[in-house]
Amino acid sequence: MHEAEPVPLPLLAKVLARGIRPGGSATLILPAHRHGEGWAALRGAGFGAVSLFPLWPRAGREAKRVMLQGWLARRGPDRVLPGLVLHEGPGWSAGAEAVLRQGAALPG
Repeated sequence: MHEAEPVPLPLLAKVLARGIRPGGSATLILPAHRHGEGWAALRGAGFGAVSLFPLWPRAGREAKRVMLQGWLARRGPDRVLPGLVLHEGPGWSAGAEAVLRQGAALPG
């Protein structure tokens, strides 16, 4: 199987910004260790009011993934949101189940 080369985050953010009207948003889902790089890419492409939303595999564990959402040409403080624990016991957590099955909004 052929695997494409990864697109650098600054380039990805700039491409996203070209297709979004001012006030629109872009969301990235990244490995948690790349949150700083993602934040810088969004800021560098003109996104503001960036929110970081951790996705924890289980309560008490480090987040493996984060969601970063920025708003094009918007000013405002950056925020760290409460995040979501994905698993409890052998299945999804109640919060994750509500988002996945009932279309509930993410907390925060």
